[in-house]
Amino acid sequence: MSNEVYPALSTADLRVVPEWRTVVKEYASGVEQRDARWLIPRFRFELEYDPLILAASWRTLTGFYMRRRGRYENFLFQDYTTLKDHGALGARTGEDLGLGTGSRTEFWLYEDVVTSAVIYKDDVVQSQGATPQVVVDPNTGKVTFTAAPAANARITADVVGGYFRVRFDMDGPDWDRIRGAGWRGRIALQQVPRATG
Repeated sequence: MSNEVYPALSTADLRVVPEWRTVVKEYASGVEQRDARWLIPRFRFELEYDPLILAASWRTLTGFYMRRRGRYENFLFQDYTTLKDHGALGARTGEDLGLGTGSRTEFWLYEDVVTSAVIYKDDVVQSQGATPQVVVDPNTGKVTFTAAPAANARITADVVGGYFRVRFDMDGPDWDRIRGAGWRGRIALQQVPRATG
């Protein structure tokens, strides 16, 4: 498991896609049965680099890709689209972590690694520290309540310094060299699955 961070180059357009795994069974009677396989979304990041990307940046990206051996080794990625929305890189407010059931104590941040996170239950801050109402593991994104939130209690989070643990979603880079201009590249990253129970 690598904690190396994906190179932040400002020339890429970024598309952020939260994906779910829902299995739909259709019966002859017309009835559908839906099964949600994932407790939390898994994020996919699609980057497209401008044809004017400079040789030094291209070498940085290809070197990083080669060190990861394509899809083999994971790394950390920071969603830089949050910068323009919240004023701090890796800051995200109002993450919807789900609803309480009366028995569920574990929730998950979208990010895998965070600098800090403030957790809310129905918009009320939950204490962390000496006598915590909630404990956040900054290295996994796991949120554990000391007492299960009541049914339908809305659990949200404000996160700072959030990183997603991802892999390249390709074993061969998709680069084109544009004569006299530079390189154009498309890269897809997929969040690594977490054991969420």
